[in-house]
Amino acid sequence: MRALLAPLVLGAAALLLTAWASGDPTQNCTAADAREGKVLRQHNVMRSCGPARAIVRAGGRFYVIRGGVCFAPQGDDPAERWLMFGVFTPLAQPHSGLGLVVRPGDRAGRVSVIDGELQLVPGVRVALSGSAVVRSGLGRGTFSVYGRSAKGLTGRRFTGSWSCR
Repeated sequence: MRALLAPLVLGAAALLLTAWASGDPTQNCTAADAREGKVLRQHNVMRSCGPARAIVRAGGRFYVIRGGVCFAPQGDDPAERWLMFGVFTPLAQPHSGLGLVVRPGDRAGRVSVIDGELQLVPGVRVALSGSAVVRSGLGRGTFSVYGRSAKGLTGRRFTGSWSCR
């Protein structure tokens, strides 16, 4: 019996030690962080806390990214609006993140996605450009963006929607 339990106990201990040492990026938000809509940065992990969420369609699959914030950055261009959802990290852990910068960000209707980033595969980030349709009240919208590199658009298209509440 002890011979059968030893591998199980050692495996569980290794799993717990790995999770503790890596700082699981999905477990960093407190209830206060979520209420305040904070963006947490620790080591090489950035986690968006808050009620916002996004749905991304990529390669025929849908991904729901929970935890996010929508804001107009202070000190930068006031006509921009930043939308940040989920987790960004180079660590090889399951997570997903989406960031979009829309302009103009202070009105409803069709706007440009002037910058963005998507991370659905751990450690792989895709730069984005495209367009979005912002609903009245600025708290919801849809987007259609393309992956891009230094050479231009990659042809990979991503669509989806977001809600800031």
